[in-house]
Amino acid sequence: MGCFTGPAHTISTTIMHKGLTNKRGILPELKAILKKYRMALSFAAVLVAISGERCLAMSDEVRSMCQQAEQMINSQRFNDAVKLLHRAESLDPSCGEVHGYLGMAFQNNSNTKQAVEEYLKALQLNPQMSFINVNLGTCYMNLNQPQQAVPYFQRYLQDNPNAPDAAQVRGYIKQSGAREGQSGFRALVEHGQSLVSAGKFSEAHSVFEQAVAQQPNFAPAHFYLGYTLAQTGQNQKAIAEFQYCLQLDPSTKEAVLNIGSNYQSLGDTANAITWYEKYLHENPGSPKAGDIRQRISGLRQQAKAPGNSPAAASQDDYLASAASGGRWFRWMRVPIRVCITNGAGTGGYRDSFYKVLMESFSMWAVGSENRLAFTLVNDPSQADILCTWTDNPNQIAEGGRAVEGGLTKLSGQPQQNGDVGITSAKVILLTNLGGAPLSDDDMRKVCLHEVGHALGINGHSSNNSDIMFFTESPTVWPTLTKRDKATICGLYNNYPRASGQ
Repeated sequence: MGCFTGPAHTISTTIMHKGLTNKRGILPELKAILKKYRMALSFAAVLVAISGERCLAMSDEVRSMCQQAEQMINSQRFNDAVKLLHRAESLDPSCGEVHGYLGMAFQNNSNTKQAVEEYLKALQLNPQMSFINVNLGTCYMNLNQPQQAVPYFQRYLQDNPNAPDAAQVRGYIKQSGAREGQSGFRALVEHGQSLVSAGKFSEAHSVFEQAVAQQPNFAPAHFYLGYTLAQTGQNQKAIAEFQYCLQLDPSTKEAVLNIGSNYQSLGDTANAITWYEKYLHENPGSPKAGDIRQRISGLRQQAKAPGNSPAAASQDDYLASAASGGRWFRWMRVPIRVCITNGAGTGGYRDSFYKVLMESFSMWAVGSENRLAFTLVNDPSQADILCTWTDNPNQIAEGGRAVEGGLTKLSGQPQQNGDVGITSAKVILLTNLGGAPLSDDDMRKVCLHEVGHALGINGHSSNNSDIMFFTESPTVWPTLTKRDKATICGLYNNYPRASGQ
């Protein structure tokens, strides 16, 4: 990814972490998908109006007010009805019918919990108003508490076995049983989503496997399952779940985007481009369109890079990809002096990140079989490699394009053989991922990748296990692979190992 500038005897190049942005998930869309299907998991309100049963001790004035309130309720003037009924309550606090009408006004206005309170008062004051049991049952159904609804329906049938609406109430009991199962399913899906939001992907994966088993044709469950599989590095399985989600619901545009993202994580640039283009074709006005076009452009450039053929991913190293413009970049002297600035005050920074970065240099030193060594210095002006921290993604943007993780810039001197001797490097590390905090393992992946660039690995690997893989992927572990080590050894093959090694 060489971009060469500077005076005649100085060569500078900019290296961007992972090369291409590949977001780990689309949580806003996850929430939108759940909201989209929530109607299928909720019950419409079922209301039973107060009948002709009357409180015999009720005064004519209170009776008249209740009749007026009933008309207001039927006209959907719920607030007016409530005000009038509260006046009636002040005149006769012990009248159960007033509370029954208040319950009806609240229930019709979707204030279900207040309706329950009034219905319970009504029954306490006048147990003969057995029809209130039906209203209470429907309230609990609306609150997704079918277990509490059933006893009220049963109580009504016990008192009124031959009532004209007995068959309808028995139907409510059956609905409550079915609803109890759906309520449990909804709770399962929402629990899985909360685990995803908390980054507990293995636990969430188990939850969505249960959801798919319970309702195999529920598209969002397959979407979530695919999402959790992707986050645990099981990209092929994730793709299968996203594709099945699309079969069930072709309008799930986020599934198309995630299929492209998973192919990108696998290093399958051809299929990644195909699915990204499909997303753009189907969603030309999407706010993500600009980012997706940049991904496609970057993937096409990466596909043309030397050493990035599909066969290259299975070779012992990716040394052919480490060169920039056919030139190798190597440090002119060893040990290399490193200065790591204090990140205190930078949003998302933790003290552990300093240790993680130091360990990353050590891992590359060991990986090079001690051909490379580092010395820590406190004065930035004395450093060969200067490492700084930022919480502002704009500071690691290059060419107007934001990248994830970090930005590395190299400066060097051209050599007689055409290669470049590195004289200095600047590494900027981002302390968050899309505004979210980074774990130590996530930061270690970023640090290892950026240090790899700082040591002269100018290109990227096409194998999605290597730390120098060209895009962010859950399949990359926070350590160096055999290919990473073989590549740095190959790059510095002619350098002597440290004494005693």
